[in-house]
Amino acid sequence: MLLAVKIDDADLLRCALGPLGRSTGLAGAQVAAVGSGVFQGNDVLLSRRPGSLGPVDVLSMAQGTSDGLLLATLDEPPAGRHFSEEAIPPLRHRQWLFAASGERATATPGLGRAFEALPDWLRRLGAAGDLAELAFLHFLGELHRAGGLQGPAADPAAAAEALRSAARAISTLPGGADLGLVALGGRSLVALRRERPLAQRLIRGLDGCEDCGLPAGAPESSPIGRAHRRLRGIAVTDAPLDGGGWVALPEQTIFSVDRSLEPRLEPL
Repeated sequence: MLLAVKIDDADLLRCALGPLGRSTGLAGAQVAAVGSGVFQGNDVLLSRRPGSLGPVDVLSMAQGTSDGLLLATLDEPPAGRHFSEEAIPPLRHRQWLFAASGERATATPGLGRAFEALPDWLRRLGAAGDLAELAFLHFLGELHRAGGLQGPAADPAAAAEALRSAARAISTLPGGADLGLVALGGRSLVALRRERPLAQRLIRGLDGCEDCGLPAGAPESSPIGRAHRRLRGIAVTDAPLDGGGWVALPEQTIFSVDRSLEPRLEPL
């Protein structure tokens, strides 16, 4: 399971995660491993832990952020693989976080050959050796060719094209045609849906906040109430619950969001 969030007020990321967690299957889940990444200026802070440490605390994932961006994953490693911190998503390189929705196949025909065909510098970045990581390395390779790995994270158009290229690169491998992909950078959130469901939810203000002790219907004259009501953002997940305000992305599409939080949907 995964949850990607981009909002315009980093101070309210924890507040936004409350309703988002309750409207997905993430909050309180018991899984094998939990990973999350947030942005703090030019740094990306990763947190990875085994699920045996307790149920998922979605609110704690906001700790350390200064940019209002989050990518969180709940993971079940492939059978026979024990907890390995470096292999737990989200994957990260420079200003990019990456996760996949679906089975992260490992020992499949052609997967080893696909890794061997990568340039040396991309192969050296690998750790997990699974299908999701292969997609991420192809994503990075395409961004590199477009000059999008130098300086600030690439704009949404370049990121969308890189994600499209990554999807094509893994499409002929077992499980590759089903895998959903999500990338989060300092300037953009990009998600690609093939067959496995992905959904998006617009965040257009918070009416009340349990974490802040703010009741629903708080007056606009309250500075904290005003800040909550003005919050804007977008979230993407593969684990939406009915009635949570989520809208399914159409199959075979790419969904992208820029700094202005304007969503764009285009065919794959």
